[in-house]
Amino acid sequence: MELGDSQRWLTELRNRHAALLKQRREVRFRPSCGCNNQKRQDNDHGSARHRRDGGETGYDFGGERDWIENELVGVYTEYVGRACDPDETYQAQIKKLLLVFEYSIPSRILAEVVGCSAGHARRFEWDAEQQIVREKQWSRKQREHQAPPALAKRVRERDDDRCVRCESTEQTVVHHIDPARQDGPAVMENLAVLCNRCHVIAHGGAVNTGEVIHGSTRQFWAWAEPDARWSALNNEQTTFDVFR
Repeated sequence: MELGDSQRWLTELRNRHAALLKQRREVRFRPSCGCNNQKRQDNDHGSARHRRDGGETGYDFGGERDWIENELVGVYTEYVGRACDPDETYQAQIKKLLLVFEYSIPSRILAEVVGCSAGHARRFEWDAEQQIVREKQWSRKQREHQAPPALAKRVRERDDDRCVRCESTEQTVVHHIDPARQDGPAVMENLAVLCNRCHVIAHGGAVNTGEVIHGSTRQFWAWAEPDARWSALNNEQTTFDVFR
């Protein structure tokens, strides 16, 4: 595609996108009776008299909203298909979409279009004031507290990618024994593989707080000893009083 054709196509695509967003706004604020009389008070639109006077009762706006959303997905999909390299990362594709259309596309739609998880798509947003694509603050903080991929791989290899407490291989994570949010170092000695269930238990039921129930590395490994696995498999909480 020549440069001129490419530019024309992109302009037409952005214009179609703007028209669809305008149509969606109009549908969102249109009264449920279906009329376009903007001077009428909101509570009058539902009156029996108004209906007798010609209000379009029973108009189905849900179907129109669904059609608009499908068209928007089509616009985004067309852009990705023609402007993004298949080898580009999800992050690169998401950033391109937000930048080109200058709009905070809902994460579930981004996920559908580029093929990533909704959780990954939620990490980014369009900042209309700064005219830039931003990674959200919670995402940056979460990334800062994660072990580097190469180190996490070594920890998984050391622990045979099994939870060190219950030996599960399902949905495992690399856990900071001394919490990252309390400046716990990202080193082999401070990392261990846990399954999601044991990870939640290790954080006292709330992973997002960054707090842990073990007070030291010794207490953590005592908690993860084989004789503690019976408690883990039977969903019992081990206390640390016996390890003090």
